Amino acid sequence: MIERRENWVISAQDLGPAGELRAEVLQKRLMDLSIDHSLALGCGWEAMRGEGCFWALARLKVVVFRHPIIGENLSLLTWPSPAIPSGIWRSYHLETVAGERIAQAMGLWAIIDIPTGKPRRCDHFPLWNSSLPYRQEPIWSEGIGPWPGSITVEAKSCIRTVEASDIDANGHVNNLRYIAYTQDALKVFGDPWEGYRSYRIHYLSPLFAGDTLTLSLIPSDTKKEVRGVTERSPAKLTAFRCLIE
Repeated sequence: MIERRENWVISAQDLGPAGELRAEVLQKRLMDLSIDHSLALGCGWEAMRGEGCFWALARLKVVVFRHPIIGENLSLLTWPSPAIPSGIWRSYHLETVAGERIAQAMGLWAIIDIPTGKPRRCDHFPLWNSSLPYRQEPIWSEGIGPWPGSITVEAKSCIRTVEASDIDANGHVNNLRYIAYTQDALKVFGDPWEGYRSYRIHYLSPLFAGDTLTLSLIPSDTKKEVRGVTERSPAKLTAFRCLIE
């Protein structure tokens, strides 16, 4: 089967103030494992640039069953599903060495054309060998599901300017920075991100250095959503939505 696994010993730096697995730490582990696996499959960063494109995370959902403790030895597994036109679903499974589930996640990776900035069709992409023995069962067979019912009341908002240090090698904001934007905003709102059970992010529009980002907290009874909007003449664009439960 086409999969990749790594071990991870939890350190104090991996945990937040409430003992929770820090979301940005977990997501960086997922991203790094994906990058290493793509390189092994012949479609790493340099090979993709040779085709005039790059990988971009379009959707991500994470569910945490139990937050780990310092010194715990974990195993992180990832596998891609067969390509579909809009991208490649990649599943992630985090467990103890004894097989206890800690967390699971699934993300949709799209292929973005460098000259146009638009998605390319993935199921006929020349670097992706569709004949390989991929695992057919993703974490969630229905995908990560539709966004929950819309909430229209925006209770609080703050402003953030995108810094040059937020930009990745592909020229737009690194997907991990959206986690940081969300966490920074929640701290400003006095509602820090601690003890979460799950979160999902929809990456909707690229951000660039110098963009002004309006971050709004949209609460409900059981969850909270942070939405990032930027102005790019002549319209306002929703850059991302992050839903935390």
